[in-house]
This record gives sequence, C-alpha cells and structure tokens, in this order.
Amino acid sequence: MKTQPVLTAVSLFDIHYPKVDKRTFAAALDFLQRNKVGLFILGGDNLDCEAISHHTKNKPKYRPEGRMKQDLDGFRRDILVQVEKLLPKTCIKVWLTGNHEAWADQLLEEQPELDGLLDFPGYLGLEASGWLVKPQGGHYRHGHLKYLHGDVLTGGQNAPRRALDTYVESVVFGHFHAFSSATKVLPHSAKYKWQAWSTGCVGKTDASYLKSRATGWLNGFGVTEFYGRNFSHYPVTVFNGRFAYGGKLYGRA
Repeated sequence: MKTQPVLTAVSLFDIHYPKVDKRTFAAALDFLQRNKVGLFILGGDNLDCEAISHHTKNKPKYRPEGRMKQDLDGFRRDILVQVEKLLPKTCIKVWLTGNHEAWADQLLEEQPELDGLLDFPGYLGLEASGWLVKPQGGHYRHGHLKYLHGDVLTGGQNAPRRALDTYVESVVFGHFHAFSSATKVLPHSAKYKWQAWSTGCVGKTDASYLKSRATGWLNGFGVTEFYGRNFSHYPVTVFNGRFAYGGKLYGRA
C-alpha cells in the first residue's frame, strides 16, 4: 500500500518581541532544525509594539526615541533570520497580524501623517521573502484546519468553545497565552466533528503589567501533521526550555 505523505506544520503564537522567552524560542528552533517543516505560521502578536501602544500613551518611559525601529530590526535579526535559515525553500510561511501589531492602525487614526511609515510587514520585507501576510482578523486555512490569532474571540479558558460556535470548523489560535481545547459534534450526525485549540505563548509569561499576579499562561507552540486534508494536531508545552515530541527531547535545560 502506498504511504501517504505527511506535511509537518509549526505554529508560534504571541512571541511579543522583544519580550520573547528565549529558551522557548530556542526549543522551537531546535525542532525546526531537526524536522522538515512544510508550513510555518507566525500566529500574531509577533511584535509587542509597546512603544506605540495606547496603554503607554503619555508615558515616555515606555517610548524612548527610536524604540519601534529597534524592535523591528531586532525582530528581523533575532526571529525572522533564525527561522528562515532553518526552513526548506518549499515551506509555506504565514504571518498573521495580531492585535498588538494592529496598534499601528490605531495610531494612524490619530496621526494620519504617519501613513506609509508604519507598515511592519513591508519594513520587514515579508512578502519579498515569500511570506503570506494576513491582516488583523484574518486567517490561514490548510486542509480542514484554520489558523487565526484569536483576538476576535472571548472567553479565556472557554475560548475554544466560542471558536467552535463561531466558525463551526476546526481551528488553532493564540492570544490567550494558555492551552485549552474543546470539541463539537452535531447532534443529528456523528459524521461531522470539529476541535479547537488555544495555544500557549512564545513570549514571557511574567508580563510587568500583571504585577506578579498568578496566571494560567504557559510557554509552548503547536505542531500539526497533515495527511491530505486531514490532520493530527499536537499542543507542545515547553517547560524550562525543553519538551519531548515523537520520542525525542528538544531544547536545552
């Protein structure tokens, strides 16, 4: 019997650069280096954008001169370049815009004279490097699975249930910095089944604005294996920079 080819997809959500958890990102790079990845997704809030956030308006401490350019240059150097050199040339690369990147649009509403200067995908040269760029609220579908950032959803730990009620299809998303899942089966037909997964973050889990409050945030990312249009999805939790997958240990302690 002929073996059906499997496409491996990796999805990283909520890097929040420069507030990235370096050990989690390094563990993800280790996976990219040791596996052939056919689909790679940066799932939104890839940049933290603190320097242009409405939360830091009139707070010059968080808006030093040249900060946004430093963050963009650093993201290209520390994230994009490291990822791109490990991906096969045939790999599909997707950039989802999260609510943090969309703060640029909010700033343009107040300062339209900046139009054309806050095009982050353009500055990073994403399309020129072969990335598919999706706007805020957009998604990317491969086979029977949809990837989205998740900022259009509500509900915290119940967000997967909201996702199934909203989209009535299988989805993977970030935004909530935590792992959870839900399933949906139509009562009149067991033929149709869907599942939704909320994914942990690659950014730090101790954000300063939380003021040391306890959260359910976890570091990690998603691995999906597609066989035709069908798939198996695996949420990967990274603990202290390490995780196990398929009988192999990744990352460094």
